[in-house]
Amino acid sequence: MVLPFFIALLCKIPRRATSRPAESSPGVTWNVVLVFVHLLAACVWVGGFVAIAVVARVARRELDSAARVAFFRSLGRSYAKVGASALAVGILSGTALLGRRGWDQAAGAAAVLALALIIATVAGIAQARRMTRLRHRAVIEPRDPRLLALIDRGEGRRSS
Repeated sequence: MVLPFFIALLCKIPRRATSRPAESSPGVTWNVVLVFVHLLAACVWVGGFVAIAVVARVARRELDSAARVAFFRSLGRSYAKVGASALAVGILSGTALLGRRGWDQAAGAAAVLALALIIATVAGIAQARRMTRLRHRAVIEPRDPRLLALIDRGEGRRSS
């Protein structure tokens, strides 16, 4: 219900002084397609992270350490394909939309926000991989106090 409203709102193009209405212009249809693809990619990308957060909460309660490490390695590899594809489609469609729209203050803010989200995603992936490697080593060497301290510090960063 809400998606068509947002598509119509985001596709609003300044009308030119022409004899034909803006709705029949091919540019309007192309913008609708681009916005739809962009929103779909964003939903898949963000929705994947939300789903992973929900699954992580349950997995922490239900799985032992070894099973949790194996599960998250598999989940991360599976989601990386979907998430990276959605991110690439989002970047391409966003770039196309900005190219058609032109640069102004709102476009600059959108580009800065997109860049910040991409940087945060890369940092989060690096942290998750680091923690997975540490947890895997802790499963093999469960009494190593140095490993346990590193894991505790990493989890403290995540929760703060």
